[in-house]
Amino acid sequence: MRNRLIGISILSAILLVHYITASLASGPAWVHTWGGSAGDAVRKIEMDPDGDIYVLFDDESGTFKSSIIKISPDGSTEWDEPIFPGVEQVSDITVDISGNLYITGLFTGSVDFGEGENSVKLTTPSSKTEPFLCKYNSNREFQWARMLQSPNSDHIFVDTDEAGNVYCAGSFSDVSYFDPSSETESVDVQGLENYLLKLDENGNYVWSAKTENVGENGSRYMWNLNRDECKSIAVDSIGNSYTTGKAWSRSQPNQLPPRMDSNVENPEGPDISAFRASIARVVFIRKTDPEGIIDWEYTWQTEYDYLAEVATDNFGNIYVLSTFIGQVSFGDGPDAVTYTSSSTATADGLLLKLNPSGSLAWFQQWTVGMEDFAGIDPYGIHVDDTGIVRCVGTYMGSVDFDPGRGVYSRAWDDSFLYTSDTDGNYLGTKTWGYIDLFDVVSSDNENVYVGGEFRKVIDFDPGLEIDKHMPNGPSDALLVKLNSNGGW
Repeated sequence: MRNRLIGISILSAILLVHYITASLASGPAWVHTWGGSAGDAVRKIEMDPDGDIYVLFDDESGTFKSSIIKISPDGSTEWDEPIFPGVEQVSDITVDISGNLYITGLFTGSVDFGEGENSVKLTTPSSKTEPFLCKYNSNREFQWARMLQSPNSDHIFVDTDEAGNVYCAGSFSDVSYFDPSSETESVDVQGLENYLLKLDENGNYVWSAKTENVGENGSRYMWNLNRDECKSIAVDSIGNSYTTGKAWSRSQPNQLPPRMDSNVENPEGPDISAFRASIARVVFIRKTDPEGIIDWEYTWQTEYDYLAEVATDNFGNIYVLSTFIGQVSFGDGPDAVTYTSSSTATADGLLLKLNPSGSLAWFQQWTVGMEDFAGIDPYGIHVDDTGIVRCVGTYMGSVDFDPGRGVYSRAWDDSFLYTSDTDGNYLGTKTWGYIDLFDVVSSDNENVYVGGEFRKVIDFDPGLEIDKHMPNGPSDALLVKLNSNGGW
């Protein structure tokens, strides 16, 4: 059942098995909430050239399922049914400059992509779970679908350049066939490694690469990690791709790292405490050129979260949102700049800007307080056409978002919306309680959309009006439209 609140009128309709609530608040802003009996969340938001919003919505009732919903700037829903049934998970979505929608995810067995004569049936070999990539135009008309034969893939991230080329980044193990025209050209790895795949606008294979570290003079060498996982991708207008991810670095590279989910030593086996002590959790940002050649890379140490998001602006600059612990350095020799976290036990937040050559433009450090439970989880970043940078995430305890005054925001478990200009000047932070924000987009500094989940009864209208929403399960998904200063 779906409830739409407009003023005091309530309309009901059936949508899957979810309750969907869309509320038009006073002024230009509105709130959409979705929820069933289990946890639900908006994981990704994309905006097309007309200002329409695409929402990747997770329904975790029973089995993990995802839907994609299209909403117009005035808050009306253009379509809200699943694009296709049968997939196990939708990992990522993106929209190109022509309004085409690209979707990645995982499926097992046979799935029909599209409808009628234009549909394509993809079947995984030997009932394995494989990643897929498909394309729809702005009218929800199916264009093409591809299966990426990459066993043991997890999330697959996607973006496009202005020529319509499509780039997919993810992680894989075992033998993978990225070129559908050749069963002999395969990539084989031990452990888990990253890949980067480029297709043209029609889904034809261009190149693929098992990504590696970049050494001096552009030479390549492999990570000695065996656990190298991609977390996000952003592609600039000319096809340079920027990927972030996580890795385990080890002082003993010839042996696999131990399982990190075990707290008990095996008395019958070797002592693995030395292995655990040697493991460093590493985040990377890596640039790959349009031909698949790695240009530059930075790494730094962080905590277990491995969170790292990346975005680009219209001038090819790169923005990274993450956390770090210890020290992170940029540049070489006497020109190197080093930043140090406020604690050796808890990671601080970071927001940085790099120019296309990889040199550091500016660095913002969000200092986390000394409470035992304090921490920050940054999830989403977006740079609009005017160069305004917006970041969302969650935090606990005290966090100093303002680089000038040393003023801490304190919370038990709140979300934040942080804003700066293109030069790194701090513009402000908005915070909300009982809400987790996972993504943000904006259009020309006019309208800001944030998405995530909420866990308590929330009055989304801070004025005299009342706009209360109650979750139907542990959490409901939400999409909120704000004005440029983060308010109604």
